Amino acid sequence: MRRPAGGVREVSWSAFAALTGARRSLILLVLLTLLPGSLLPHPARAQTATDAPSDAGEARTNASGPSPRKALLRAALLPGWGQIYNRQFYKLPFVYGGLGGLVAGVVYMNDRYLLYRHAYLYARNPEAYPQYADEAAPFQRIIESGQEDLLRRQRENFQRNRDLFVLGVGLYYGLTVLDAFVSAHLRDFDVSEDLTVHLRATAPPGEAARLAPALTWRF
Repeated sequence: MRRPAGGVREVSWSAFAALTGARRSLILLVLLTLLPGSLLPHPARAQTATDAPSDAGEARTNASGPSPRKALLRAALLPGWGQIYNRQFYKLPFVYGGLGGLVAGVVYMNDRYLLYRHAYLYARNPEAYPQYADEAAPFQRIIESGQEDLLRRQRENFQRNRDLFVLGVGLYYGLTVLDAFVSAHLRDFDVSEDLTVHLRATAPPGEAARLAPALTWRF
């Protein structure tokens, strides 16, 4: 990838042939994700060389925005810290509400799992587990009828649901970290209405000029 003056970036399609299939797929995925953003409304600006920022000006602009690495570390250390760092406070109710609901589900499912586990152990051997007599009292009719398997099945159901909620907590936490990282990358992303595709001759250093397809976008 090379960047000529005037704020124009060119990606030579010949470079794609040298990449592995996995890298090529990843780059195409990123392009397909980012390019639709150019369709969003944005104030029109003249695309002239005099209006294009210099490299030093771009460095200052990037330095003033949130750092993706810092956002990632903060979001991983404490839920919502990455969103606070990005100054996206409106996302905090979703972060804490989602995590709080999933954690509450874990606690509830674990309590029910322990209740049925203790009742089942008492039903199988009351002499070995007398400490569970109070927890088994609501299921006395089931125990007396010899249907301990009902308690076992309920124990297994609540155990499975608890594990699913634990998995959900991990996945949701990971999504909040990813959201902070991506948002920091796109916070100062400049979108233009001018998205064009050109065919132009490019001459790599030390090689003769040749005709190669290129994808060009202006911002």
